[in-house]
Amino acid sequence: MILHKDYFPWINDFKDFVRLKDVFKIHQEVSENPENEKILSLTQKGIIERDISKNEGQLPESYNEYNLIYPNDIVLNPMDLVTGWVDISTFKGLISPSYKTLRLIDEKNNNVKYYCYQLQRYYWDKILFKFGEGVSYDFRWGINNDILLNFPIKQIPIEDQNKVVKEIEEVFNLTSNNIRIYNEKIELLKQYRKSYLVEQLSF
Repeated sequence: MILHKDYFPWINDFKDFVRLKDVFKIHQEVSENPENEKILSLTQKGIIERDISKNEGQLPESYNEYNLIYPNDIVLNPMDLVTGWVDISTFKGLISPSYKTLRLIDEKNNNVKYYCYQLQRYYWDKILFKFGEGVSYDFRWGINNDILLNFPIKQIPIEDQNKVVKEIEEVFNLTSNNIRIYNEKIELLKQYRKSYLVEQLSF
């Protein structure tokens, strides 16, 4: 795959772009004691611990082939470019080998969150979508390793990466606080309306 504007018209300046494989390696590892590991799942809300005791969803016969991941590993769903997602793990545990696990080659000079936000944008804006292949757009529309590893990603000095991450997280925190405050106001209005109706009916 060539890093060229004809392939990636959404990139205005290729100056700071490298290939994903220049920053990450695909990590594959199985656990010697899978029965003692947490079972994880990649969701739109991040990577979460799965409660397999409830027997919900599809459960494999064995977790021997599941991929062992660690905190700061990036996990992405290459099989679904429509509703799939990518996020950073905060757990050590096992996850489906159908997902791809990316690990920084140089952790000292790179901020994993900086790259994860870029990959999330690729999913959110369906930038990866046009490079997928499969049965149909709505079923198993995925991306292969060769295209994924050669996909462009912006790389800047670690100091600038940290600044970008800080700015993004400040916006996230502000938005989250606004949503929380808004929800609290709604609950107060509900309580007020309920008490008001009670007072009116008591007359």
